Amino acid sequence: MANEYLLSIDNGTQSVRALLFDLKGHLVAKSQVHLNAYFSDHPGWAEHDPLGYWQAVCQACQRLWADNHIPKSAIKGVAVTTQRGTMINLDKHGNPLRPAIVWLDQRQAQAAPEIKWWWRAAFKLARVDETIRYFQREADEVKKTDGLEFVERFQLAPDHPELDCQRDHQQRIVAGQA
Repeated sequence: MANEYLLSIDNGTQSVRALLFDLKGHLVAKSQVHLNAYFSDHPGWAEHDPLGYWQAVCQACQRLWADNHIPKSAIKGVAVTTQRGTMINLDKHGNPLRPAIVWLDQRQAQAAPEIKWWWRAAFKLARVDETIRYFQREADEVKKTDGLEFVERFQLAPDHPELDCQRDHQQRIVAGQA
């Protein structure tokens, strides 16, 4: 177990870090590469170059190896952490179709419509109406207790403006070209 290490890659909101830990959890070496700022031509949008993330990971790891004497063969495991709520649309070959939509983006799905009377009747007949009301109350409680607005991100309706901006990508996907 001596001279064995764990590599941790932390893809954060402002930088990517490559960290080496010994098997006792002590930090042995680290490298950090700062990310470019988020961008967008649209107000409220926050996007990032998806290849920029990959290049930063590669650069952080390369710096880590250059700055210490630990051989890559001593790595016994890898852990990756990343920011939540970032979406990268890929084609069938794994190539990005567009800039990454990051966690700070203000696009959101439209608010869920009120449940129609016939669905409420169906839920009541199926005896799940209390369950439905329970989840609605829970969602309302989340809004009150943590101060965050409860939104469903990136689940866009077919007529959402984001899809209008991406029609060419959508047509390529449907045609099997992406």
